[in-house]
Order: sequence, then structure tokens, then C-alpha cells
Amino acid sequence: MKMKNNFWKCVGSVALCGMFCVVFAYAVSDYSPWTSTVTGMNNIKYHGRTGITASNGMVSSTATILTTDSTKVPAKYVKAYAELYRGIALASYGGPVENGALSTGITATTGKASGQGTYTAHGTTWYKGSDGAMKTLELESVDYYMAVRANGGVDLTTEEKQIHTNADGGTYGEAMVVKYLNEDVDMISAIGKNGTEGYIKTSDLPHNIPDYVPHDHDIPVYASDGVTVIDSFFISSGYTDTVE
Repeated sequence: MKMKNNFWKCVGSVALCGMFCVVFAYAVSDYSPWTSTVTGMNNIKYHGRTGITASNGMVSSTATILTTDSTKVPAKYVKAYAELYRGIALASYGGPVENGALSTGITATTGKASGQGTYTAHGTTWYKGSDGAMKTLELESVDYYMAVRANGGVDLTTEEKQIHTNADGGTYGEAMVVKYLNEDVDMISAIGKNGTEGYIKTSDLPHNIPDYVPHDHDIPVYASDGVTVIDSFFISSGYTDTVE
């Protein structure tokens, strides 16, 4: 059963709200609405959206930015990265990627994740503005729920909404909470390749690394002490699905 995209509220408390879709063995995809149109350099107009796909128990997500009239733009005019959450922890990540020469846009794609729960696709895109600087175009989220039947949503406990500090002074919190409250922390919750729940360092995420060159690689998943490595987390190059 496919139902409409959710919206999020973060006023006083953070809640995962929305309507969800059952995922079976065949491929099921859903997308957020296209964003409002924005205008960049040379009066080029853009819009963007997130997508989520489930097939054979595996889930991945995308973040796309395109010109609204299929105008082809020069290289490095648009950029995107995609995030996939399971519950309130980061489950997969792809990008940031930027467009090649004379393309209508770019799509960043995460790796695949598995396991029962609510999956949420998030994406951030950029376009070259009229002043030549890259402007941010945030995308709406879209959810799937992997279960026998739909579920009405998950509220966070007081503990889950807190930002914690470990013995070394490092700060950490649940990835979804950190994102929506726009907190600056050292680590966010993540689910490793072997299903272990722990934390990854925000400094290891590609969008926080200057001059990052997209490539497939793993980063450590730590215990809350920020030292003990308990699993690894896959970072996709994001170039699985580009738009030409």
C-alpha cells in the first residue's frame, strides 16, 4: 500500500510523523513532491526531490536536482547528496556528487540498507546562483515502513532527544534529532554494515570534508566513547544514478 509523503514537525519535541508503505519482494518506489522552482545563474530554473526504493528487503534513496525545462547546464552547476535513515539512525549515505558537462542535473544515490523499520529518505542539493555562489535547495523527505502492515509513526523519548557528552568531551546524539534541531555534534547515530548500532563521526561524512572526491569507502562505527570501533559504515560515491 503506497500512501502520501509525510511532513515533519520539530516544535519542542522531535517526532517521526507520517504515513507509510508496505514493502514486498518486488521493487516499490516513491518520491517526494518536486520543490518550488528556484532561479540560478543565467536565469536557469531548477527543482528537486527525494526518492526511496525497496526491493527484496533492501532499501536505498536518491536526491535529485534538475532544470525544470531540460536545459543542459555546464559542469559543476549542480550538486547533491542523499541520506537514508532507519528510524532515527543513519543507515546509508551517498555523495556529494556534481554534474558533468552539459547535463540537465544530477542524482545522488545511497547504498542499500536492510532490516525492519521506518526508512526515511533525505536529500540536500545545490545550484549555482546568479552571483556565482552555490545555493542550497533542501528537499522534502519521503518514508517507507518495512513490516507486515502500516504503522502510524514513532515518537521519540526524552532520552533520544538529548545531546550527550562522553568522557573525552565528545558530543553525540541521534542522527535524525541532530539534523532537525540543527545541532553541531561530534558523532551521530548510525547502523553499521553488520547491523550494529553505534555512532559515526560527523567529520568523516563527505559533505564535511573540503575537496572531497566521491568514491565508495567505509568509515568506522564507534561506541559512544568515540574510540572503540564496533562496525563499519558504507559511504557510496553517489554516482550510481546520474542524470545527463
